[in-house]
Amino acid sequence: MCVLVSVVHSTSAMKVPSLHDYSKPIRLGGMQLDHRLAMASTTHERATAAGVPTTMNAEYYAQRAPMGLIITEGTHPNADGQGCMLTPGIHTAEQVAGWRDV
Repeated sequence: MCVLVSVVHSTSAMKVPSLHDYSKPIRLGGMQLDHRLAMASTTHERATAAGVPTTMNAEYYAQRAPMGLIITEGTHPNADGQGCMLTPGIHTAEQVAGWRDV
C-alpha cells in the first residue's frame, strides 16, 4: 500500500492533492523526498514468537527501500498490545536489537 504525502500549512486553505502531485519533491521535517509516495505501515507476522524482528523483516524492507520513504511496520509497544502472533514488538532489549538489523 502506498500513500500520497502532502503537507498542509495551517495558514493555507485545505487543498486536496492532485494525483499528478505524486511526482513532485517535498520537504517533510528534516527529510527531502524526491516524490510524495510513501509506503504505509503494515504487519506481516515475520517475527519470532518472542516478537523479535527477523532477517525476513529486514529483507522485506530492503526490497522496498528503493521506492522511497517507508513508514515502519506496525509494532506492539508492550506484551498486552500484541494483536497477532509473530508480529514484531519494541518493548524488550532483544526486540530493539532485532530492529537495528532492519
